[in-house]
Amino acid sequence: MSNIVNKPSRERSGVIASIVGIVVNVAIFAVEFSIGVLSNSIAIIADSFHNLADGLTSIITMIGFVFAGKPADKEHPFGHGKSEYLSALFIAILILFVGAEFVGTSAKRILYPSPVTFNLWALILVLAFIPVKLALGAYYKKVGKKINSPALAANEKDVMNDVFVLIVASASLIASAFTKISIDGYAGMIVAFFIIRSGYSIAVKAVNSLLGEQASQELIDNIRNEIKGNTFVQGIHDLMIHNYGVGKHIASVHVVFPDDLSLKQVSNIVEAWEEDIRKKYSVEIAIHIDTVKTKS
Repeated sequence: MSNIVNKPSRERSGVIASIVGIVVNVAIFAVEFSIGVLSNSIAIIADSFHNLADGLTSIITMIGFVFAGKPADKEHPFGHGKSEYLSALFIAILILFVGAEFVGTSAKRILYPSPVTFNLWALILVLAFIPVKLALGAYYKKVGKKINSPALAANEKDVMNDVFVLIVASASLIASAFTKISIDGYAGMIVAFFIIRSGYSIAVKAVNSLLGEQASQELIDNIRNEIKGNTFVQGIHDLMIHNYGVGKHIASVHVVFPDDLSLKQVSNIVEAWEEDIRKKYSVEIAIHIDTVKTKS
């Protein structure tokens, strides 16, 4: 696990990624909305507003990084790391709102069909957004993995859904060139479904993190192995890890030592563990010492 989660460079990387997302998504919104209005395609208009929502989510993500980077204070002794989970939840709520809005709009288009005007240049522009979105998703994934960011992971997941949405919107535009049957409302409904699904998935993950989900099995196993690797350890129990935000875990564990070890020996071992675990896994751990009688 990278220690970048404890450095100012984490906040800087997150803010830069958010700014990139704002610029790209707002630019796509402006072009796609114009295409949607000119072609009278509800599917394209729906996706344009989804991109506008993505731009707003990038602003929320940036604010989340700034707050998460604030140091601990009297009111928040464990820091402000959960601000990033809150930003992911706000992102999900915004995405769900956009999706729900276009369920209603698409339903109206199904009930009251309106012809879509095919335009080759409009189609080319919409298709051109697909590699742009793929590049943005790859960028979010790279930075999100580097700094272990749930907010950027949420953005990356949403961007990957955008690619499918663009394909559906393009299909609706292409169909208008070959048939007078309006499928635009149905395409808009599909777009809305994927928007809502994306928002729901992000919301569930954010809520679980805020409520205090269990630490990853990998982290649990790593800490156990760090301790069990010492030849003096007779056993460990009651390992508990609490999540206070990205890169801010507080843990406690009971470790059993033979009773013939001196207090100084045990203290040296425990202090070394605490330092190693802090550096390797960004976990502040309190190790409680238990003893067991080894000689009769």
